[in-house]
Amino acid sequence: MKLKIEKFARNLIKSVPKETWNIATKLEIEQADGRTDKTNIISQNGSIVYVAYADTTVLYVGESSKSIKRRFISDGNGSHRQANKHWYDKMTHVEFLKFEDTKLPEAYRKLLEQLLSVEFKPTNYGKKT
Repeated sequence: MKLKIEKFARNLIKSVPKETWNIATKLEIEQADGRTDKTNIISQNGSIVYVAYADTTVLYVGESSKSIKRRFISDGNGSHRQANKHWYDKMTHVEFLKFEDTKLPEAYRKLLEQLLSVEFKPTNYGKKT
């Protein structure tokens, strides 16, 4: 079963066109301001799955209905910057997919997050320290 799931995850992820992925550096995320730039995708809510990297190493895979900015920086103690300093400080950039909630409802978003985790094997899967 494990091999079938891995193959399914790999094939599904390969089917997503590369130009569909958005890329944001850590600095871009930290400096994004949705109040002054409503067009900045980093500050827009939606149905989002993301992969955080330290150069080419996958640190973390996640999902959110919040913006990348909020999830990483401005969500108080729950932000990755506060709650996950052990990998956030090493992070260089994030690749993410953003959909309308109706195009990727919560259950589907969570499934996609898990498939990305199976494929990319993040170094911080489920770790808080």
